[in-house]
Amino acid sequence: MGLSLNWQKIILGSVFGDTELRAGSGPDIAPGGSGSLFIGLSTSTPSEVNGYNFTEPSGNAYARVQISNTTAAGTGSDTQAWAAPTGTSAGEVSNRIAIQFPTANGGQWGTITHFGIFSD
Repeated sequence: MGLSLNWQKIILGSVFGDTELRAGSGPDIAPGGSGSLFIGLSTSTPSEVNGYNFTEPSGNAYARVQISNTTAAGTGSDTQAWAAPTGTSAGEVSNRIAIQFPTANGGQWGTITHFGIFSD
């Protein structure tokens, strides 16, 4: 049995800083609105099962882009980085700000085919 749409939205909201996922009255499983997420690029097709085969470019000024993990209003360039989860058949989260990578410097990164969202 899969998760209900409501639970999908709660989990997505927790991952992307909109809500806090709590286990009963115990501690937070994944506190919302804290920390950052990092967006990375891949030149290969990652496995859908375990994420293996995610091949990031190396060198030439490549680096993951750090994005504040929040949907809350604030100040600075990462204000309201993520929209709250939406969707009627499956939860969706979209970015509210442009995610910009630096220009490759001293060479090319190869053909970018996928992106990933990381906690570091």
